[in-house]
Amino acid sequence: MLSQQQQQQQQQQQQQQQQQHQDQRQQEQQQQQQQRLGCLHLRGDSMKPRAAQQQQQQQQQQHVTSMLNQQQQHQQQQQQQQQRQQQQQQQHQDQREQEQQQQQQRLRCLHLSGDSMKPRAAAAAAAAAPAAAPAAAPAAAPAAAPAAAAAS
Repeated sequence: MLSQQQQQQQQQQQQQQQQQHQDQRQQEQQQQQQQRLGCLHLRGDSMKPRAAQQQQQQQQQQHVTSMLNQQQQHQQQQQQQQQRQQQQQQQHQDQREQEQQQQQQRLRCLHLSGDSMKPRAAAAAAAAAPAAAPAAAPAAAPAAAPAAAAAS
């Protein structure tokens, strides 16, 4: 998961760097055009159509640049949203895994406590069986004695 987030962050950084370079180039072009326009203006009115054409090209470049900026912002927002969704999914997955581990741990504990109780339960049952047999025998003997006496 981290590698995917790192890749997205690198993409964002690259896009920002490209945008900065593009902005810098545009500023340089604008400065050059303004200098040319100033020179053209000094040369005379015959150059005005060319200046108007250059100004129109500059406006078109600005429009294209603003469109690219909007697209990049939209991409960044989508990437951030994807990152948030991935983080939430990862958290849910981690939580489910943790719950499963806890459940397995509980089952292990119950199994272990059950195993440790088996010898104790067997010993208790073994101890109770002989004690119950003599207790049952004397109880049966008095009942058998009157029956034997009655038979004789």
